Amino acid sequence: MLKRNRLTMAVATAIGVGAAAAVPQVVSAQEQMLEEVVVTGSRIARDQFSGPTPVISVDSEAIKTQGFISTQDVLDSLTQNTGGSLTQQEVFGFTPAASGIDLRGAGLGRSLTLIDGLRVPKYPQAASGTISFTDTANIPIGAVDRIEVLTSGASAIYGADAMGGVVNIIMKDNFEGIEASVRYSDTDEGGRQTANVSLIAGTSTDNSNTMFFVEYEDKEELYARERSNFDIGNDLAFDNQWGSYSSYGASLRDFSGLPVKTLDPEECESRAPGFTYWPFAGVGICGFNRTSYRMLAPEQDRLSTMLRNRFDFGDNLTLNTNLSYTRSNVWREIEPMPIDEYTFYLEEGIVTAVSDRSGSTAEFPQATAFGGDFADQPDGGYYYTHRAWEYGPRTEEYETDNFRFVTQLEGNFGDHDWDLGWNWSRQDVHSQSYNYASAESFFGYITGQTNGNPNGNSLLDVIPQSDVDATRYTPVNDDVSTLTGAYLSFTGDIFEMPAGMLKYAAGIETYKEFFNRESDFASARNEILSTGGSGGRGTREWDSAYGEFLIPIIDSFELTAAIRYDDYSDFGDSTVMQFAGEWRPIDNLLLRASWGETFRAPDLARVYGTPVLAFNQITDPLGCTN
Repeated sequence: MLKRNRLTMAVATAIGVGAAAAVPQVVSAQEQMLEEVVVTGSRIARDQFSGPTPVISVDSEAIKTQGFISTQDVLDSLTQNTGGSLTQQEVFGFTPAASGIDLRGAGLGRSLTLIDGLRVPKYPQAASGTISFTDTANIPIGAVDRIEVLTSGASAIYGADAMGGVVNIIMKDNFEGIEASVRYSDTDEGGRQTANVSLIAGTSTDNSNTMFFVEYEDKEELYARERSNFDIGNDLAFDNQWGSYSSYGASLRDFSGLPVKTLDPEECESRAPGFTYWPFAGVGICGFNRTSYRMLAPEQDRLSTMLRNRFDFGDNLTLNTNLSYTRSNVWREIEPMPIDEYTFYLEEGIVTAVSDRSGSTAEFPQATAFGGDFADQPDGGYYYTHRAWEYGPRTEEYETDNFRFVTQLEGNFGDHDWDLGWNWSRQDVHSQSYNYASAESFFGYITGQTNGNPNGNSLLDVIPQSDVDATRYTPVNDDVSTLTGAYLSFTGDIFEMPAGMLKYAAGIETYKEFFNRESDFASARNEILSTGGSGGRGTREWDSAYGEFLIPIIDSFELTAAIRYDDYSDFGDSTVMQFAGEWRPIDNLLLRASWGETFRAPDLARVYGTPVLAFNQITDPLGCTN
């Protein structure tokens, strides 16, 4: 029996009143019988002033005049893209090389992203280890003709993922001539310089058009230290005094979280850049300023190419092909590892060290254990906090390859148009990390196994370079996701009704989605200090059938009805419906209302992924003040 949650969409009414100066244009356009086009939100062609739900459109000219330097910048500027949208500023998370959208706060991955009206694969590295989403960071802005955003749920038209809405990124087509573009942007305070060079060329014959596009983009990194408002004094958690600091400098704490032993102020602040002594909870602690290390945006360079061709076989048959490739390199850097993943239990003169990740243990006499740090401590539980500056800042390199091939046959017979297509997309992400240590090898250092110290090594001391080299680990991930799909659609007129023509759109679709995350042995077992991880491998297939009808009730009122059926190989099936009405009591006043059902199939990463180890941080101003 299928179990799922449905969200019934609230009835929404949109009213648009044209300004007086625009009225003659609207009337004139209506008198000239506006060309009918397909606009995101409906599969039935109609004039651009109509539609069952509001659609926002940003064309290439607006992109130029408003100074946007990336496709993600355009999406971030939309007020509908709110809440949990993902940008490359999330350098501390699972997906620093990717961006995603969140329409109307429905959640990341709950809004459908299309390119030329077709699906693309999910990014192979899930956000927070579990959320599948479409990457928008590597879509070349120079190739974008316009971006259409449907601001309401559309599962009955587009299927799963369209819960919060739809973003349709439409690329340039049928271009003739040569056009080159060079853009450069800088910031007042330095950092995040961006250079973009693109070239588009196209040629046509009597029955064909071929277009080639290439774009190169280079973005410099932006460090938090380059912006004063990310330094001290901007974090309510520390009463506007220690906003960018971490208490993870060097200290020994009991299970209450209070330090029982730490470095004195002079020793702390002379240890390494970033270390600072500050009055934590009235006791004092050796802390660390992360600002000088942490990035706000990573460094990126990207090369994108696209080749499109249209060939007309006759009056009613056209072949379209589209081949595109993007290569992106992203580099990020954050502060050195914070280490607190070992627990020490003191009981009856014996200190037992435990590795929290692996469960390994070792015992030592209280008086001499770990440089005497426990000699004067009462029985109980303890843990060290140590900022591993000896390893250097944690850095990651991401290499992303995006491939996409689409072929379509379009034709018509009578008052009916048909479209038969096949598309294949693949994303490969290779990532490599530096200046990490595995939990087990570092446990060998703490317990003295790496350097022959029978009493273990205190984490209040500096880690010798020889031990850093012996415990250093370089995680590697190779991830891939693919999407293969085929579809057949029909649109046209059914018959004339008293108030106008009854129109329809119908079709069938079939898709196969695959993802695979391959990590090195230690990463796959979540054994890398200060970082989480996830893995997994899975395949999903699904078939869909849909129908949409435009029913003219009276001259000024139209009803749109849509129904869709989806059958998933691993989820079950679902049938959803949507109804929308458009009433135009006068020429320049349109009232719309819609009701619909929506659903979302579970993320592949949640169904087939391995257990995820992740770290979340929240700010509790009242608790910290108290």
